[in-house]
Amino acid sequence: MRLKDALLAGIAFLGLSLAQEFITIGSGSTTGVYFPVATGMAKLVNDAGVGLRANARSTGGSVANINAI
Repeated sequence: MRLKDALLAGIAFLGLSLAQEFITIGSGSTTGVYFPVATGMAKLVNDAGVGLRANARSTGGSVANINAI
């Protein structure tokens, strides 16, 4: 019984350590200056391998980004 409990606890902790958190970096339109910057920032975060996944999203600009928060 104790072995079964220890095994289940180990599996649960393993699942927690493999969990990733996702963030979205809002930028302006794809033709603007900030979208390539946001894409580069997302790539840096993803390449760091710290359990955090990022993506860049084209938005309507700063007002839309504030409203999305």
